[in-house]
Amino acid sequence: QDVSPNHPQFKYIQRLKELGITKGCNAEGTLYCPDREVKRAEMAVFIGRAFLKPHPNIGRVNYTTKDGRNLTVTAVRGQVQVFFNPSTTDTTATEAIKSLGGKILSKIPEIQYYLVEVTPGQESAFISSIQALPIVESAMPHIVGAIKTLMPIIVDMKSPIVDFEPYQFCRENPNDPVCQIIIPINISPGVVAIDTDFSTFGHGYYVAYTIEANNGTIGGAVNLPKRYCTNETCNGVEGEVVETETTIRALAAVAKGNKVFNEGKPFIVNLSMNGCKGNSPNETLENIEGFLTNILKGIHKIRSEISNNIAVTIAIGNEGLDITQVLKNIRNNQTLADIMSKHVLLVGTSKNIFNNTNYVTDNDQDVVISNNREASYGTSGAAPAVAAILDQLVRLGYSLDEAILACKRADNKYGNLTLENALKELSPTPPTPPGPPTNGTTYVATFTGTSTETIDCAQWRDDISATIAITVSGEGTLIDPYTGSIRLDGVGISTGVYCYCDPGCDPAPGESYSLSFSGAGTVSGSLGKVQASATFEIGTASCTVNFTDGTFGINTLTGTIIFYCEGDDAPIEKTITLTKQ
Repeated sequence: QDVSPNHPQFKYIQRLKELGITKGCNAEGTLYCPDREVKRAEMAVFIGRAFLKPHPNIGRVNYTTKDGRNLTVTAVRGQVQVFFNPSTTDTTATEAIKSLGGKILSKIPEIQYYLVEVTPGQESAFISSIQALPIVESAMPHIVGAIKTLMPIIVDMKSPIVDFEPYQFCRENPNDPVCQIIIPINISPGVVAIDTDFSTFGHGYYVAYTIEANNGTIGGAVNLPKRYCTNETCNGVEGEVVETETTIRALAAVAKGNKVFNEGKPFIVNLSMNGCKGNSPNETLENIEGFLTNILKGIHKIRSEISNNIAVTIAIGNEGLDITQVLKNIRNNQTLADIMSKHVLLVGTSKNIFNNTNYVTDNDQDVVISNNREASYGTSGAAPAVAAILDQLVRLGYSLDEAILACKRADNKYGNLTLENALKELSPTPPTPPGPPTNGTTYVATFTGTSTETIDCAQWRDDISATIAITVSGEGTLIDPYTGSIRLDGVGISTGVYCYCDPGCDPAPGESYSLSFSGAGTVSGSLGKVQASATFEIGTASCTVNFTDGTFGINTLTGTIIFYCEGDDAPIEKTITLTKQ
């Protein structure tokens, strides 16, 4: 009101208002005070808002979930995410999207994920139409997550940082060959922080510091592009936001990088972000439900298509709201309930000095509380501390599954998760960590056993001695599934125990003869269990050998071998350990 259209700088001041860079100089936001001096602190706000890339297209978007629930979430208008079934080809998915009037903005065919442009205001109709197709798992708006600013502790942070901005190339060129695959990020064992702003005083910097301060090892830091929202530009949303498409793409790239560069070992990801704060508690709860659902769907796809050896810690937010019903709604989807149970720890704190942490009314099985020092400024500082605990348990030799379960049990029992409490829920000595084989690894052992054969009035004892070799094969380091071959070479010695038949038996009682044999077969396996089967002949007898429940050690493969020849009274069954060659 105090800058007229005739003012020489009117158009510039007006543009600052439109972009949300200025909020005015009075509480009502109606005055600019063009002749007043600007303090250094105020100038920092102007510059910060200008460089944080205000997002021009965020608002409330309504849709109906595949299970019939109606939700309104804060999302990018005119954009929809589609998750297709695993067997759906890129060609089929593309044709389905185009047939309904959608335009592909970005895609990750390896996990059947597509970001689609639709007419603003038609998001709900498009989602309902495409979810009706049998090839679609689910669809939802392009939800955004919120990044809450933290008060940092200034230290040297020695983490390798990957700037994720170059991956925005695929947003503009979705059909480029490089965008048809997941580009792996080179990470090391430890916790990967997927966040924004790893510069000093930045949110990501504080998260990475928290991992290190709680004795965690940082395997990588992925710097997401962020946008700044104001009430004017984002329909009431205020603060830094991150698009879920970019977050899912980063998760997929980290998972692929772990598989390629880290031999598929356990890896942990921290996401100190959650749904945006709305204009009412109900809006905020819907945003939290939408954001968590979105991320869990991404984790499900990544777990199914790239790596099952993943854990994700997620901050539950700082709006002082009860999210019990939100979690119940999510668990109505059994797939998401399983992902949350086996791969995710939702992290809150009771140490937040602002006393506004989101909470659950009961002792939820998937929510853990961390009261580490850095949690004083919110759950963004609590989640990375829990990731550090998981990392330490894995480095002690416990499996990721054991570490996740121990953390949840410890929190339920003690009400506060610490490394000491988690260790109380584990056996004193961790099991020997498995060593997955590389392509073409062969395991060899000598197998011996005895069986008997009774036919009419004759009985023979068969002593078997053989070398068994199992080769597992695939691409690179094998995690799941396995293929390969089995070979068995040996000698069967048959001895007549008694023979009353007339005119007699061969061999006669007390005598023996031997026959060499060899046979080949196939190997398959999933979920860490190896199965193998081969057939062969000993003399005129048809025989089979089966290897079941094979489990990898560092240099071993242990399982049950069942050797059976047609006509024998009982198979030979023994536990056998093969050694990597």
